[in-house]
Amino acid sequence: MNHIAHNEETFNKESPPEYETTDFYLASYLRSKGYTIASLGRSGNRTIFKFGDKPERRKDILAYYNGEGTVPPLSLISAIKEMKAFIHNVG
Repeated sequence: MNHIAHNEETFNKESPPEYETTDFYLASYLRSKGYTIASLGRSGNRTIFKFGDKPERRKDILAYYNGEGTVPPLSLISAIKEMKAFIHNVG
């Protein structure tokens, strides 16, 4: 019998579900799609972006990587600037 101890869809019921990534441009895209930043952290030289999760996250990520995602250009530019500011202020 095959048992799965944990996967990304298993969430702690005591805290809201979160999604994390170290991909700067994916994080900027998700931010421009309206995902809220739950927290930021560091792992070595990499910034970890944690977002409040949404049911459509998987679809949004696939659209991003398949080049099918759409966001208003000014929203994406604003999100990129915001994420750069976060990176430089994470201590």
